[in-house]
Amino acid sequence: MKFYTSDLHFDHSNMLEYEHRPWKDVEEMNKGLLFRINNIVGVNDELYILGDFTLRSTRSAVEEFRNGIICNHVHLIIGNHDYFAKRAWASELFETIQPYKEIHDEGYKVVLCHYPIMYWNGMDDEHSIHLYGHMHSRKDMQHPHKDAHNVGVDVNDWYPVTLKELLERRVDKMI
Repeated sequence: MKFYTSDLHFDHSNMLEYEHRPWKDVEEMNKGLLFRINNIVGVNDELYILGDFTLRSTRSAVEEFRNGIICNHVHLIIGNHDYFAKRAWASELFETIQPYKEIHDEGYKVVLCHYPIMYWNGMDDEHSIHLYGHMHSRKDMQHPHKDAHNVGVDVNDWYPVTLKELLERRVDKMI
């Protein structure tokens, strides 16, 4: 099964205040996010992290968070805070690392990018979906299209989501 998430911001204490995350400190947040991921994403599933994994840049820090995820197939779509992603060792920690990716899931073409794309490849096809992050919980900044979905933890109860879950919610969107 494929799961999607974004904007974990491991070890980024400002996220507690900016996004009103429900943990008392950054250590509790790190553990809470890892628990929620591991509670639903299995070892043989695929997890797509659409950017902002962590602000940390050292191999040991990134490796600690990556090793905390039990899933063997973790893909990183690079976000604006993933400074470590350009380092050679980063590719040893993730199955793939890239700024943009197109995959197939549940009969849909899924366009993955950290940033919301106003017009994505295949947008006019009824079986094309765009998943993004970056916007956190800012209601005024969410993509208005019914087939564009924010997979960030701050709008998904701090859990990864499946495409099926996102498709069930899309009736609430206008365009």
